[in-house]
Amino acid sequence: MDKQSGILQEECKGTMIFLLTKPEKKQAALLGKELRDYDFDFVITSDLTRCLQTLGNVLGKKLEDANLKKTKNFRERYMGDVEGMYIDDARKKYGASFRDRGETKEELISRLSKEWNNLLEESKEKDYKNVLMCAHGGVITNFFRYLVAEKHYKLTPGLKYEDIKVPYNTSLTIVDVNRNDLSDATIRVWASTKHLGGVRSVADQQLV
Repeated sequence: MDKQSGILQEECKGTMIFLLTKPEKKQAALLGKELRDYDFDFVITSDLTRCLQTLGNVLGKKLEDANLKKTKNFRERYMGDVEGMYIDDARKKYGASFRDRGETKEELISRLSKEWNNLLEESKEKDYKNVLMCAHGGVITNFFRYLVAEKHYKLTPGLKYEDIKVPYNTSLTIVDVNRNDLSDATIRVWASTKHLGGVRSVADQQLV
């Protein structure tokens, strides 16, 4: 983030450890208010610090009693030797292939699919009604594009495949899955930021 020039430069954060800022913690707390009437049977999250902090601010004291799983499989994509670089710098040095210097997209989808399928099976077996998942923007975008394009997840009326872009911090996505047919699923809400007072979007989509 280049504060001196007034230009916000997005970094290739990948799996590096970054702490939430005060505004980000406030955003997560606002999402918590939006979800306060929900009882979650299971909570699953990336084990990286920024996701754990987000979850803590969303759930507050409820986190102490949550049925919680932390998993490496929901980590952001490993970016290799460009992690920590500004995107523009990485692009200048390595060209358009800068995204592929670490974990491939196929490897990313493979680990996400494994964890997602296990989650669906466990939810069916244990009769979970509501599950809360906390993950990173690149993970969410790449995986849900895959679910729609390859696994034929349905989209709620008015939502298009082209709308599945990197979501804003603490945005809310809701997916309904038919427990009698786990391949039958619908994305009801994509990247809602209503809890933040209006529509928010990420202008820089270069990492996907």
